[in-house]
Amino acid sequence: MGMTIAEKIIAAAAGVDCVKPGDIHTVNLDRLMSNDGTTHLTVDMYNHKLKNPRIADSSKLVFIVDHNVPADSPKTAASQKKMRDFAREHTIDFWEGKGVCHQIMMENYVCPGELIFGADSHTCTYGAGGFRHRGGLYGFPVWYGYRNLLGSGA
Repeated sequence: MGMTIAEKIIAAAAGVDCVKPGDIHTVNLDRLMSNDGTTHLTVDMYNHKLKNPRIADSSKLVFIVDHNVPADSPKTAASQKKMRDFAREHTIDFWEGKGVCHQIMMENYVCPGELIFGADSHTCTYGAGGFRHRGGLYGFPVWYGYRNLLGSGA
């Protein structure tokens, strides 16, 4: 039996010929999007919890401030500044107040057949363009397990 489009995208990202539900693979991401909802927490973890932190490929990362624009409190403003400063320091593409993160991604970054991770539950909207998503961290290969998402392939 053939693979679904989601399985083909995952197999390509894992560098294997075939994947099936229940498999766990290390995959290379095409892109990772993180927004102002959680990026500040990830930045804190990167700066304070990881030993010898590094970003594997900053060109695959996109940070987008879109949930609280303008900032609704000093705490939110501080979180956004942390995100902005980290993006500048690591040459990460940064968008602020330019629209909804998923629309920005669809219009400027994602392409059919890519494996894209996002820090937001709506990242799955990229599937409308033939993309596959999940949560991830800073461009490193990640472990990826999945269930039978789209039925059996033809």
